Amino acid sequence: MSLEKFPEEIDRRRGFLPSRDPLTEFDTDRHRPVVSRYLNQLDSLGNELANFVESGGVRPALRSIGTPPDGLLSELTERERTRLCMLSGFFASTYVNHDLPDGDSVSTLPAGIAVPLYETSMEIDRKPILSYDLLCLHNFQRKDPDEDISLISSIVF
Repeated sequence: MSLEKFPEEIDRRRGFLPSRDPLTEFDTDRHRPVVSRYLNQLDSLGNELANFVESGGVRPALRSIGTPPDGLLSELTERERTRLCMLSGFFASTYVNHDLPDGDSVSTLPAGIAVPLYETSMEIDRKPILSYDLLCLHNFQRKDPDEDISLISSIVF
C-alpha cells in the first residue's frame, strides 16, 4: 500500500502507535494533592503488579485502591486518561485472573478498579476491558527515547 492511501488514523511515521509515546508515569506535580496521591498510588501499584502476582498478594493490594477523587477526569490530560484506563484495565484483569482458589470466580470488582476503568473507558469511547491497544500500543517505552521510532527493536513492552 502506498503512503498516499493510508487512512488518516494511521500515522505515516509511527503506524498504529500513538502520535506521542505513552506516559510511563503520571505528572503529579500539576494536580491537586488528593489527585497526586491517588495517581502516585496507581503508578506504584502498576510498577509492583508483577511482584504482587508472584507473591500471591495481588488481590489485597488491588483492594487497597480507593475510589477516584471527585473531578479526577477533568484534571487529566488525554494521555493521562489513557494511562488511567490502561492501568485500571491491567488491575481489573489481574484481579479477576489471579489469587483465586480453583473453581472460584469473581463477580464484582472493587470500586477503586471498576470506577476509573468504567469512567475512562466511557470518556475515550471504548469498552471497559484491557483491550489490545491498551495492552500493547499504549504500554511501551523506548530503550533510547532519542532513537527513531521506526526501529521496532528499540521498543520494550
